[in-house]
Amino acid sequence: MRNSIAAIATCFILCYCQSPPPKQISKNNIQSLTLTKGTNMAVVISPDGNTLAYDLLGQIWLMPIEGVEGQPLTDAFGNARQPSWSPDGKQIAFQAYWDGNWHIYTINADGTGLKQITSGDFDHREPHWSPDGITLAFSSDRNGTYDIWKLNLIGEKMEAITSGAGNEYGPAWSPDGQELAYVTKEGGESELRIKSETESGVLLTSSGSISGASWSPDGSKIIFNDIKNATAQLKQIDLESGSIKVVSDEGEDVFPFRHSWISNHSLMYTSSGSIYQVLENGTKNEIPFSVKVELDRTPYQRKTRDFDSVSPQSVKGIVSPVISPDGESIVFVALQDLWLRKNDGSIHQLTDDQYVQMLPIWSPDGQQIAFSSDQDGEFGIWTMSAGGSDLKKVLSTGGSISGMAWSPDGQSIAYAQSFGPRFGKLSVLDLKTGNQSEVASRIGSSVGSPSWSADGKIIALSVLAPYSSLYREGVNRIMLYSADGKRQRVQKAPEHWSFGVRNNDGPLWSPDGKFMAMISRGSLWLLPVDKYGNATGDPVRLTEELADAPTWTADSKRLLYMATDELKVYDVENETSSLIPVDLSWSRKHPKGTTLIHAGGLIDAVSDTLIQDVDILIDGHRIDSIEPHNDSRVADRKIDASDAFVLPGLIDIHVHEGSGDGEKLGRTWLSWGITSNRNPSGDPYDALNRREAIQSGKAIGPRMYFTGSPIDGSRIFYGGASTTLSEEQVDQELNRAEVLDYDLIKTYVRLPDLLQQRVVEGAHRIGIPVTSHELYPAVGFNIDGVEHIKGTSRRGYSAKLSETRKAYSDVTDLIAKSGMWFTPTTAIYLGYQYVIARDPSVMNDPRLQELAELRYLASISASADQIQSDRGTYEKLYNNVLQMVKDIHEKGGLVTAGTDAPIIPQGFGLHTELENYQDAGLTPLEIIRTATINNAIALNAQDDLGSIEVGKLADMVIVDANPLDDIRNARTTRMVIKNGEVYTLEELIKGEMD
Repeated sequence: MRNSIAAIATCFILCYCQSPPPKQISKNNIQSLTLTKGTNMAVVISPDGNTLAYDLLGQIWLMPIEGVEGQPLTDAFGNARQPSWSPDGKQIAFQAYWDGNWHIYTINADGTGLKQITSGDFDHREPHWSPDGITLAFSSDRNGTYDIWKLNLIGEKMEAITSGAGNEYGPAWSPDGQELAYVTKEGGESELRIKSETESGVLLTSSGSISGASWSPDGSKIIFNDIKNATAQLKQIDLESGSIKVVSDEGEDVFPFRHSWISNHSLMYTSSGSIYQVLENGTKNEIPFSVKVELDRTPYQRKTRDFDSVSPQSVKGIVSPVISPDGESIVFVALQDLWLRKNDGSIHQLTDDQYVQMLPIWSPDGQQIAFSSDQDGEFGIWTMSAGGSDLKKVLSTGGSISGMAWSPDGQSIAYAQSFGPRFGKLSVLDLKTGNQSEVASRIGSSVGSPSWSADGKIIALSVLAPYSSLYREGVNRIMLYSADGKRQRVQKAPEHWSFGVRNNDGPLWSPDGKFMAMISRGSLWLLPVDKYGNATGDPVRLTEELADAPTWTADSKRLLYMATDELKVYDVENETSSLIPVDLSWSRKHPKGTTLIHAGGLIDAVSDTLIQDVDILIDGHRIDSIEPHNDSRVADRKIDASDAFVLPGLIDIHVHEGSGDGEKLGRTWLSWGITSNRNPSGDPYDALNRREAIQSGKAIGPRMYFTGSPIDGSRIFYGGASTTLSEEQVDQELNRAEVLDYDLIKTYVRLPDLLQQRVVEGAHRIGIPVTSHELYPAVGFNIDGVEHIKGTSRRGYSAKLSETRKAYSDVTDLIAKSGMWFTPTTAIYLGYQYVIARDPSVMNDPRLQELAELRYLASISASADQIQSDRGTYEKLYNNVLQMVKDIHEKGGLVTAGTDAPIIPQGFGLHTELENYQDAGLTPLEIIRTATINNAIALNAQDDLGSIEVGKLADMVIVDANPLDDIRNARTTRMVIKNGEVYTLEELIKGEMD
């Protein structure tokens, strides 16, 4: 059997790869773990009652009913889930993800005969075998919502059984094969339904989530899972009387999958990390199981950052380059200012202030430039002459914009705004009257740059088109809006293509109206269209290299684009590219002189106790000495903190931010003592633009670690992400990461495991770590970290956390014993709201009143008011979340503090995260280390950051109260020192620096 399994694994690896796998890194640190508990696992019993099939870690395992070490039936790369036995016990059907979409597979019980049953671009899930063994029922999003489908295995005929407006899933055949039980979900309720050939009916309705229906052998009862608030129960409904009883014990954490009947009064189910058997007499036995996994945790050479050099460096953060209509000039953003490059190679600076400039565009006649900026403290649309004069604000937008386009007649500007990842709108500004009108008021996703048709009657915009409302992922489609806002429609174009990346990357209508240029699958493409915007042919690939930010010349003959780290112009007629050099540089700025801090108490993050009455001498940007206080010491600047406490600058290791957050974002972070952060997903050019501006002294803010957009699979959710379908794309992204000097790579939820492995191995060869939401098999091929206690999952449920927010030892052991970093972000899973509910007065902090961006809070799962109204329920969920953090910490795992801001407010969110850890039972010193030295280790910056030691960078926070007494005292900021620069809290709030 094991040889058959190995052959299956080899087949999938060879069949999936489109080119030879990358050269393997020598493996010299293989860890073996035995796991005896499971999180969100499903189990089914064979028809003869002798063998259990269960899914754990994305593999199907078999073992005798008595319990023993599980034997793998599938390899680790398929994410195989939810097994179903054939009636004769010879085969198992299951869902798996080998080819980048969910499909149904069957395999013989001896490990041979693996067969893919469904295929294509749609997802197919939750198979269940009909009693006659001829038909498989499953759920699929083939019709725009999830419906129940069936497939005749003999004739291979597929047909839909349901077609409701909601989502229908979780099918289970009745014993006689005449009926199907399933769940339908629409809005906030779910229903358990039964459907026969002639009728359908509702058995029950729940305000929670129903799943996992299964009929008793005599067809008289159905068991199902009912998950509501902080409970997950296994229930049974008597189909004759309609009576319902709870089968599971009080306090159990029943997993949301189809369970197995052994007889009419005996069954098998999974709960609370274990497999249970309920006997005829009602006795419940735990069936022991174990699985062995091997983890490759081989060390590799991590890259390090240069914090000291002041030598000139080439600008890499070139954002939104736009070619002029005549092709003679290019306007772009760098160092947070606007610049103009002329064809003679000269570069001219158009703006020079501390504010943010974004998204420049040319007027059709080439005489003016419009752009977005917060240079008067509030974002709006500004215009200037092509030479940089006649600057004026033409509209206050009330927030940043994500893209804009000048109408062909020069009379209007269309602009798009995104309010978080789930909501955008499109508006038009009449430049003559100043009037603005909404073209589309509530687009169901973040949006990028609009583009006008040649006649100015239609505006095109790339928007997310989810495959269903049950799961959020989809592809980008082009929406066509009439400029007057009266009509909208989806472009007629090839199905399953993702057009644009909902960023500054198209679709961009050519001025002659014949093509749309866009970035798709990482490259630059042309889509031929008619005057109405509908595709008249298939997309044509123009570049083999990665491309970004295309713009047209007025004659529609040339396209400017960003080619990884270079600007190029593509000649459409000659099909050639030419390089446009940009000779612009920046130099790192360090403070001069010495600063002496007299600290009443020092928490250096290394010592186990408070160090009292010391002098910290800073020379330039590094710590020169730490010695007992002496009044006779001299320095250029002295800070009396004898009544205060000094701790290392805090690091938020999981934030999302960009230029659209404005100038005040840097001050916001610093005001809360955060002197470094890491953005695990974003526009790399914008991140470089901002990092270079901060390092050069052009802007103030924390030290930035960054990456590009997450590497995702055939479906995406976030704007900026491109669908990744091949190893070629993976290798191109790795090259961009090396050239643009990424600090990190993040893979996302729809990327297949084999491609994720390629990312990890390729990134490690260039010294870059990789993180994701995924735990296994990623931890087995040496991924560096895992984000969130839960996080979005392609499965529709978490493999790390149950529905009642509990994690079991399979998860906590893998994280803690592997040595990977773990960023819980508990605050977004109730922790932030819990802190507010407990003490609403924290919202009165002047930093929240003056600086905070609170626009995303509506997406949080529960409000403080809800928590107050049902304190017991939310306290259970909150404590379950904290238990996972406590378990991993106590097992020696590397807990790293991050927030996922701006879902919760930047800066303040990290302090609520730390307060959550205090509630979990960590000591204040242990908590401080999660946001300092632990994060520095994850950044491979422990020699420079994370503690207050001689030789390290001068990043520290002076607070009024002792955080070792209560971690909430870390909020009492008096001063912040970042890279030796000193800022008072008042200066940061008011924006009035020396």
